[in-house]
Amino acid sequence: PIADHYVDVNGDFADVAVLRLTRPIPESSTPAVMAWQSPPAPSEGARVGAGRHGGLSNPTSRLRTNTDLGMFPAVAGAFFTSHTETNAGDEGGPFYRGGHASLLGVFSSAVGARDKYTSVARHLPWVLDAIDYGGPFVIDGLVGVPTNATSGFVMPSSAVCAYACDNTAGCTHFLWTPVPTGPDHHSCYLLDAPPQSVTPLYGARHGTHS
Repeated sequence: PIADHYVDVNGDFADVAVLRLTRPIPESSTPAVMAWQSPPAPSEGARVGAGRHGGLSNPTSRLRTNTDLGMFPAVAGAFFTSHTETNAGDEGGPFYRGGHASLLGVFSSAVGARDKYTSVARHLPWVLDAIDYGGPFVIDGLVGVPTNATSGFVMPSSAVCAYACDNTAGCTHFLWTPVPTGPDHHSCYLLDAPPQSVTPLYGARHGTHS
C-alpha cells in the first residue's frame, strides 16, 4: 500500500520533491530537461543509483548506471515501472532517456518484480509552479488559434507548454489553448514564426521569446 504522504490532493502517486539550492550549480554542469510527455512503452532509459551496488557496501555513495526498459502506461500515469535491479539506498535516483538528456522519473521503491518511478511528466505542472518557472517569454492572455498550427499535443498547463518551447530547438512562440471537454484536454502548439490568430479563445495563452 502507498503511504498517505506519497499521494497528492488528486489521489495520484506523488513521491517527488523540489529542493532549493543555496548557491548556483557549477557552470560546467548541464541540467537535464524534465520530460513533458511520457514516451511510448517500452522505452529504453538509463537509471542511476547511489545505494548498494550488487548488494555490496557503497560507503562513498558512488553513482552507478545501468540501462533498462521503462514500462509507461498508455495514458499518462502518475508513475511507471521497470525491472527490479535497484538496491537499498537507490531511492531518489533518476531515470533518464537519451543519455542523460531527458529526466523521465525518480525512483521511489521496488514493488514486487518491478521498480516504481514517479513520473516527472505527470507532476511537471506542480514542479514548475513550485520553482516559480516563468521562462523567457512575454505572455499575452487572449489570443486565437494560429492558422499555421496544424498539430499540437496535450499539455496540462500553459507553464508546461512554455517549458516545452523553451527546451525545443527552433521554438520562438508557444500557444496554449484550453478545450472545454476536460482538465486534460489542452492543446499546446510550438511555433517557429509569429502565429496568425483567428477566432480568439478565452483563456488561451501565447508566449514569445523575449
